[in-house]
Amino acid sequence: MTDNSDPSPEATPADARPLDEVVLTHPGGELTMPVVPAPEGAAGINVGKLLASTGMVTLDNGFVNTASCSSTVTYI
Repeated sequence: MTDNSDPSPEATPADARPLDEVVLTHPGGELTMPVVPAPEGAAGINVGKLLASTGMVTLDNGFVNTASCSSTVTYI
């Protein structure tokens, strides 16, 4: 019989990172990229150093999930 009266806390990764950055693991290592908050909608990830750091680029068929620019005047 198993005692479930005192459940263990959920495990968290030892390398948990703050929510203001993400880490991409690639064949050559890891790249930390900043998260860019949005005033409305989903936040973005600044991939500006991706090519120089990894030799790879992003692919977004149909330009469905990519912001072309940022604006302080209008929502794009």
